[in-house]
Amino acid sequence: FVPNAADWAATRDHWQDANMVTRKVAVVMTVLGAVLTYGCGTSETKDDGPGEEASVEKIFELETIPAIQLTPSGGWAALEAAYVAHGKNEYIESGFGFNADQLDSIGLRIREGVEGGEGREREKYSLKINFDYFDGKRYNKTDKLLLAVDRPDPSMMREALTARMYETMGVLAPRVDYATVSADGEELGLYVMKQVVDKRFLKDRFGTADHADDGNLYQCVPPGCLLEWAGEDKGSYLDTSCAEEGGCGLVLITNEDDPSQNDYSDLVQLLDVLGNIPDEQFAAALQVVFDVDSFLRYLAVAVALGDHESYFGAGQDFYLYHRPDTGLFTYIPWDHNRTYGAKKCETSTEKTGVRVDKPWCDMSPRPLVTRILGVDEFRDQYHTYLKKVRDDYLTEAVQGQWIDELVARFAELLQSDENRGFTMDEYWTSISAIPTEDNPSNLLEFVKNRHAYLLEALP
Repeated sequence: FVPNAADWAATRDHWQDANMVTRKVAVVMTVLGAVLTYGCGTSETKDDGPGEEASVEKIFELETIPAIQLTPSGGWAALEAAYVAHGKNEYIESGFGFNADQLDSIGLRIREGVEGGEGREREKYSLKINFDYFDGKRYNKTDKLLLAVDRPDPSMMREALTARMYETMGVLAPRVDYATVSADGEELGLYVMKQVVDKRFLKDRFGTADHADDGNLYQCVPPGCLLEWAGEDKGSYLDTSCAEEGGCGLVLITNEDDPSQNDYSDLVQLLDVLGNIPDEQFAAALQVVFDVDSFLRYLAVAVALGDHESYFGAGQDFYLYHRPDTGLFTYIPWDHNRTYGAKKCETSTEKTGVRVDKPWCDMSPRPLVTRILGVDEFRDQYHTYLKKVRDDYLTEAVQGQWIDELVARFAELLQSDENRGFTMDEYWTSISAIPTEDNPSNLLEFVKNRHAYLLEALP
C-alpha cells in the first residue's frame, strides 16, 4: 500500500482534529482496504537448485558445519590477484559445491574495500555469492550468501550470539551460521555465513500470504540514514551521486523498477510522522505506519548488547521494510560483529555502552529513537523488554552456555584454519571473562559488566 502525497497530507491533517479516535479508525480501515486489494506481487518460478524439498534451513540449520567448494572461472589465484592489484571485486562466474550438492554456475566476488584503485592483500577475504547472477539456479530458496571474515572479532561469535538474542526476543533478523570454504581445492578457512536481506529473506521471514513479501525494502547505505524529515522529494533521501552503484541514503532494493511503487511516498509518509506529527498525537499516528513493538524488542537487544554501529550508533546497518499485509514498516537489523563490547560508544559516560534512556552515540538527531522513547507507554514497554533480556539471557550462566555450544560447533575447525589471522590463545581469551584495558571487551567480561550496569540503571 503506497498512498500518494495528497492522500497522506490529508491524513496527516486529520490527526490534529479533535475527534482523534474516529480519524485513527478511518486510517486503519484505509490501510486494511489497500492490503486486501493488494495485487502487485509477481510469482517467482526460478528453480531452487538440487533436491526436491528446498528450504533455507538446509543452509543454516544443519547438524554439522557445511563445506563450500568454489571453482572460479580463471582460477582463484587470478581472482585474488585482480582484486589486490587493480581493486576488481565484480562478480565472476564460478562453480559451487555445498557438501554433496553441486551448481555449475554462480556469481562470486571478493567483498572487501578498495582504496586508490587497489585492494589489500589479506590472509582471507570476505566473499559474496549470488546464485542466479549468471542465470543459474537459486539454491534452497536463497539468492545470495555472505561469507564473512568478521575481522574485528577474534571470537567469531558476535554475529551468531546477537542473531540468537534477536530470535529469542522475537526480532526478525538474518540467519547466521558457519561454513568452511575452499577454492580450487585450496582451503581458505572457516567463515561466518550470513543470510542476505533481500526478496528471498522477505519470503523466508514474512511468508507469502497476503503478499507479505511484495513490499518496498529500503537499505540504509551510509551516509544519510538518520530518518529525519527532509520534505516530500525522493531525492532528499536517495543520493545517486555517491560512489555506491545503487546510491546512498535510503536505497529501495525491491520494486525499484516499478513506477507505481518506487516513488518513495510510503517512506515519506513514515518520515512525515516522525518529523511532523505533534507529541500528543504521535503515539497513535506512529502505530498506523510502523511496527512499534518489534522495534522496541530490537532496541532492547541492541542497547543491551552495545550495537553501536546500528541506527542509534553510527546511523547505519539497518533496513526498513513496508509490509503490504499489515501496512506497517518493520525495522530489520544487520551486521552485528561489533556488539558485545567490540566498539566503544564515544559519547556515553557508561564504559559498557550506551545509556538506557539515551541510546545514541553522537549528538546527531535520531528521531526514531528519541520520539518513541518520549512516549511513556513505549518507554515502559522498552524497559520491560530490556529487563527480560538482562534477567533471562544476558547472564554469565546463559551466555556461557551459548558460548560453549559455539565452541563445540566450530573450535576444532578454527584450530585447523591457517588463515584465521589470530592465534588460538587470542581466540580463547576473547570469549573469556578476563578483564581488558580497553575495547574490545572479552565476551563474558562484557556480559558481566553490562549486566551489572543494567541492574543499576533499571532496578
